[in-house]
Amino acid sequence: MRFQVAAAAALLIAAVLPCAQADTRATHSTTETRPAMPQTLGFHDLLVTLPLNGQPRKIACTVYLPKGYDPNGKWPMVVYLIGLGDRGEDGKGNYNNGPPTALRTNKVLAEWAPFILLVPQCPSDQRWEMPGMSKLALDAIDFAKNNWAVDPDRIYLTGLSNGGCGVWNTALAAPPKTFAAIAPLCSIDVQPDKMPAALRGTAVLIICGGADDPRFLDGSRKMYRTLKDHQIDVTYAEVPGVGHIIWPPYYDSRLFYEYLLLHERGRKPATTRPSVEQLVAIGYTPPNSADAEIAKPLQQFLPWWFVSNCGRDNSPGLRAQALGRQNVFVTTPLGNSVPCRLMITTSIPKDKKTALHLTVAADPQGQWELLVRVQQHDVFKQTIGTGEIKPSTQPAQTIQPAAPVNPWVDIHVDLSPYAGDDVHLELLNNATSAAHAQAYWGKVQLTEQ
Repeated sequence: MRFQVAAAAALLIAAVLPCAQADTRATHSTTETRPAMPQTLGFHDLLVTLPLNGQPRKIACTVYLPKGYDPNGKWPMVVYLIGLGDRGEDGKGNYNNGPPTALRTNKVLAEWAPFILLVPQCPSDQRWEMPGMSKLALDAIDFAKNNWAVDPDRIYLTGLSNGGCGVWNTALAAPPKTFAAIAPLCSIDVQPDKMPAALRGTAVLIICGGADDPRFLDGSRKMYRTLKDHQIDVTYAEVPGVGHIIWPPYYDSRLFYEYLLLHERGRKPATTRPSVEQLVAIGYTPPNSADAEIAKPLQQFLPWWFVSNCGRDNSPGLRAQALGRQNVFVTTPLGNSVPCRLMITTSIPKDKKTALHLTVAADPQGQWELLVRVQQHDVFKQTIGTGEIKPSTQPAQTIQPAAPVNPWVDIHVDLSPYAGDDVHLELLNNATSAAHAQAYWGKVQLTEQ
């Protein structure tokens, strides 16, 4: 342990609200004992005395404990390093960006998030690359490990901008394989010649905007190429057309955290982790797509799913009623060769029979191809709709009202072969040669028996 926390002054703690603080100070007293740290759900703000270049320094640390937290268990921990604009001494800047903002504003994410979050605030007179700051970050991690039920094999480090630079420096200063995975966002390059040796056995996810300043874009590319050349497990997601502020959709995305959580120290990388295409899709909305507009309506229809490459034709989104059915979600391909995709990462129970049930339809005058993809493998394909109008051959005066035709198709896909696995499930709305390729989704449901 890099430091010893012994006695403390009065401990003032508030769960969820960020205003209360605990002052934990080192002391020579042998009669006082270390105060108990908060163990309840929510955000807790502490002033923790840590050594910085040999001198004690009060550091504002924010800790988030997830729903269902049990101090007797083992919990993954995500460590987030803030950017320059969020530095300070009171902890308020810890909530300006990143995971704390996402967990406060995204109730669905907070309901799911199965990890401890640690945010040590960089002091206003420091930067993460300055002497002693990497050790301070590692000391803060030790503080968390000594006070909460942290799984040492599942510690993840991420940060944005200067915090991303801090990720590289902290990983370089840490003992080998301290982190199961790291994710620097929009960072400059940091000692690329030394980084491969430090990161062997650690998964690396680099994210940067394709329109970012060259310092960050070229730096991210350089780090990726260097690590790749040295056979480090590295993934690079470059988001087209996006500048420096790349982080909001990533820290708000369950898929980003799932990527991290699929890694465990000492084990081979998970084969089920999200692909580069899926990771880029988190932050990229094609200029002519409706992805951004229909993202929230999709959460009402299919919580945890997300959409990629949905076109604007036929007013996609959630409809109260369509084709005789209530609560219908409509998508359309972005182009003839670019399908719209509904995606989710989910766990298939080991001891149950799991199936995907779909109820889908096509425009009465249209047609589209449904493709179900699991783990990048196509497991089901079917053309939905006729794609043509059948004119009547009877004289107009003899036409009788036609019996209503049910446009909805029920589909069942067995997912039992994936029992016990975390899988990436995609539903593709492909265009055919017919017009009106929009897809009508009446039901998308995973069932277990």
